[in-house]
Amino acid sequence: MTITATEATAWKNELQNITADVTDPAGRAALESLSSALEGYFENPLLFRSVLGKIAQAMIDPATEEQITSQAFQNLDEFKAALPAGVTVTTV
Repeated sequence: MTITATEATAWKNELQNITADVTDPAGRAALESLSSALEGYFENPLLFRSVLGKIAQAMIDPATEEQITSQAFQNLDEFKAALPAGVTVTTV
């Protein structure tokens, strides 16, 4: 997975937009805290990629990880078809 400076900035902007839309004070505070904690990572795409990788690792169970890393896929649709039910892929 490669993350460019443009993509990291897009993630940062999206988080800011989400935060701006939250009306619940506690929810807004939590998102502002998250944004603040990620600020340094947004500035360095390599570090941001590392954070995203750690999030992905925590979300993918070992059996699914084995399934998707043990084969090559020709396109995104083929990759999606190999995933278990309930797993969705979101592209940015």
